[in-house]
Amino acid sequence: MRREWTEDEIKYLNGIWYRNRPIKNAARFLDRSVASVNKKAVSLGIYKYIDVFGAKTLAKCFNVDFRVVTRWIEKFDMPCEKKTYNGINHYDIDLEEFWKWAYKHRGIINWSKYGRGTLPLEPEWVLTEKNNYKSSNGRKKWTQQEILMVRSLLRNGKSYKEIASEMGRTYNSICHLMKSGKVY
Repeated sequence: MRREWTEDEIKYLNGIWYRNRPIKNAARFLDRSVASVNKKAVSLGIYKYIDVFGAKTLAKCFNVDFRVVTRWIEKFDMPCEKKTYNGINHYDIDLEEFWKWAYKHRGIINWSKYGRGTLPLEPEWVLTEKNNYKSSNGRKKWTQQEILMVRSLLRNGKSYKEIASEMGRTYNSICHLMKSGKVY
């Protein structure tokens, strides 16, 4: 159940930010989540979020390997600024641009792994995506009957995203199946 913020909690929060204390400590003291404390601080204007994140930080927020984020960059044109230091690539991702891109590419992101409130500027639609994300067949082998069903859905003009939703699979699993050549 949602708990309203008291005046004392807000005063404490202002003091914490003024003294540059860790957010985790404030969350523990207030018996609230880190995301809740962050959100309240932003709404009060006492916390200025960092609007650029690295690809590794973004991967941690989605609880995925760094290579997943680089795949979003390379295959799905996720906006970022690529920098190379000592032969190592670094990706700076502007959060406003990321959220615009994520909205357009909702079907390729595994929302079940995203930690709500871990990124600032989180739009309202993220909760809906996270709640609606279904992948009951994750990492299960395709049966012959499922492959026949995918063929039928393709013949009926369904998109990969629609097929994934109907089959309880991810968009990427449908792409992988199509590349395997098992469908045709």
